[in-house]
Amino acid sequence: MPLIRILVLVFGFFGTTASAADPPVRVWLDSILLPAYPEGEAGTIPDFDAWTKEVANYPYPLLSNYGTKPQDHRWRSINLENEYLLCRVLPDLGGHLYSCRDKRNGREVFYANPVVKPAQVGLRGAFAAMGIESNFPFGHTRINTSPVDFALRTDPDGSAHAIVADIDRVTGMQWRVEFILQSGSSVLEQRVTLYNRSSARRPYYWWANAEIPLDDPGTRMVLPARVASTHTTPPEIIAWPAQVDGKDAAVVANNKAQAGWFAYGSREPFFAIYKPGSRSGLAHFADPKAVAGKKLWVWGHDGDAWVRKELTDNFPSYVEMQAGVFQDQDTLNFLNPEQTNSFSESWIPIFDLGGVSRVTSDAILNLDRSANHGKGPGLVLELSATHAIRGAAIRVLSEGKVVFNTTADLTPAAIYSHVLESPSASPYTVELADSQNRILLRHTENTYDTVAPEKAPLGKVPDPLPKADSEEHDLARGDFYVLHHLPALAWNEYSNGLRRYPRSLPIRKAAGQLALSLSRFDEAANLLRVAAGADDQAIYALGAAEALAGHDADGYRELARIRPDSAAAAAASLQLSKIAARARNTAAALAALHPLLTGVAHSTRAGALEVALLRRSGQTEPARKALERWQTLDPSDSMLRFESTLLGRKDDELWSHLALDSERVLNLVDEYLSLGMETDALLLLDHPYPSISGAAVEPGAVPVALSPMIAYYRAFCRSRLHQDPFPDLRAATAGFTHYLFPNRASSFAVLTTATRLNPSDALAHLLLGRLLLNSLLGDQAIAEFRRALQLNPKLPETHYDLARTLIDVQKNPA
Repeated sequence: MPLIRILVLVFGFFGTTASAADPPVRVWLDSILLPAYPEGEAGTIPDFDAWTKEVANYPYPLLSNYGTKPQDHRWRSINLENEYLLCRVLPDLGGHLYSCRDKRNGREVFYANPVVKPAQVGLRGAFAAMGIESNFPFGHTRINTSPVDFALRTDPDGSAHAIVADIDRVTGMQWRVEFILQSGSSVLEQRVTLYNRSSARRPYYWWANAEIPLDDPGTRMVLPARVASTHTTPPEIIAWPAQVDGKDAAVVANNKAQAGWFAYGSREPFFAIYKPGSRSGLAHFADPKAVAGKKLWVWGHDGDAWVRKELTDNFPSYVEMQAGVFQDQDTLNFLNPEQTNSFSESWIPIFDLGGVSRVTSDAILNLDRSANHGKGPGLVLELSATHAIRGAAIRVLSEGKVVFNTTADLTPAAIYSHVLESPSASPYTVELADSQNRILLRHTENTYDTVAPEKAPLGKVPDPLPKADSEEHDLARGDFYVLHHLPALAWNEYSNGLRRYPRSLPIRKAAGQLALSLSRFDEAANLLRVAAGADDQAIYALGAAEALAGHDADGYRELARIRPDSAAAAAASLQLSKIAARARNTAAALAALHPLLTGVAHSTRAGALEVALLRRSGQTEPARKALERWQTLDPSDSMLRFESTLLGRKDDELWSHLALDSERVLNLVDEYLSLGMETDALLLLDHPYPSISGAAVEPGAVPVALSPMIAYYRAFCRSRLHQDPFPDLRAATAGFTHYLFPNRASSFAVLTTATRLNPSDALAHLLLGRLLLNSLLGDQAIAEFRRALQLNPKLPETHYDLARTLIDVQKNPA
């Protein structure tokens, strides 16, 4: 059965138009019934950087155990609908935009896979093909099939928002995506915020991976570039369009093997997938300064057969168009602490056009020289507006002279078309302007802002890793590995560099920043004291390392040196606020936080801290007002939701959401401990969470009710508050032992306290060993693993952890 028929059956109960009584844009939460191949038990063996030369996933358990028979499953769905589009976002499956039906032609724009069938493609295994996948800080994302935070919002301008968000456990960074529909618009806006909420610089990229059903043999990739780089190792710079066996590779069907291409040197804001059989497709539009990357991917003939078998149940395959913040996926960069990268990108369905020549946020243009239905040569001009444009001016120019001029009322419901008879050979220019003569689109035939092949370095891309030994090369190799999420290899490079060049300030700074990201705070401080000088980023890292090591006075002294206009000022302000909060100086904490609460760089996370500080100091009414302001901006934020309960509001859904995964609770507990608010942290840890269904728990997630880490944190808070911690320590040792992968800096104090108070606790020693190994402290980890086995030789996974660490870290096969 054709894919489009199946998708109509799946979504048919919605109808094609909203009723007259409905608002122009609707957003609501319901569910969708989709068969799913169940994910079995997650892997219980950790995946440490110290054990591999590939990207590791600790503290996430690996997902590679899939069922062989699909079962009907009901997935929560956030729905957005206006006059032209009906879209679904699935917060239980990585926050994918699952589908978006163009109501003008009844077609699904994205790959709305009728079955959820995970396969071994993602970073930690499970990957489900559907809609749009959000890849951050690396791809394919670790949470492709995982539940994420979510919320719904309607703005005063009538727009509706579906919000999905998640905090990456490896880096502590956060992404948030708002899918937005405006009234009267055929554009699906995707507003993205990437935020480093950790204390150290972190590597990242962002790629929105849109999958488009391959349901037309003539499907063509539209890349406004004359040069491309290949998705191969090593990459190759080639002229575009590429040739495959003498055929145009831009036609998907001409590709026998899987292949991918990145636009190289293109400064255009759009690219597209076009389907001539249905005169439809999908275009992407964004500011190329913010979203530079344009990638196209095809599975090829053999790959399409694999997709039909492994990623769906013999339904058609798909092609990918990916948009990223960097030109290609070999390019990554750092997000510094408290740095945010926010931008907007738009997905625009192509409706009833004979091709795609140019895309703007206002219209799609097709300009095509073709036979004019037997009437001889003609220049076909087609315009599809994305919103109503009254009195639009449409002009065609040749050699600077207007040869056609008209006005029209444009809407997304119908295209405008015109044929220019007997066109000359010289290129024509088309202009679309509004009634005020503001140019909305301008295009000259076959002309794009892109590098030419003769000016590009065609051929294989040189190895990015320098081979020569020098201070600069040692630093470059270390930085390369850090950027590519390989901290163990980076640490080796920096360590070797410092042995050769012990006075190298750049290497000491880089090594100190890496040590900070690894929670090796005293070591970071020792490296950075020499390297800091007048470098604000190094001064910040030194101050943060001192504060996180428990030396608040030393941390304050360094952080206070940073100028308010420095790029490190926001991160310093956050640390200074937390230092003041731990000293119970609320006024100073709020004053330090102020720069993060105002201006374009305002932070919802800082807003949640503001609410907590106001509430703790007894300023209840200002706390409520601040809460209202920040929740309007981000209703998905769990700390704001928790604060609302402390200020008297009821939120049963919050407790159900937190109960399913103890990591969600510990995210919040971390924030309160960093403010010295052990009492509030204990409220979260000791809350009577609702009972949950096992079927609702993601494989590998540890519910709050089963988590020894929750009990250990409870014991830690009680000991800080001079309460009895021993009932909680006993509860921890009697609890669940699988999928316990601590990686938080706060867990060092928690687990060290547990082993001090109860030296015979084998589980605490095992977990402390894992925490140390995650910080690349192999020898100390081995000592903890051995102590755990002395106390309990049957503790699950401990023998394996010790053996792998001896082999891979100490190179000791015995």
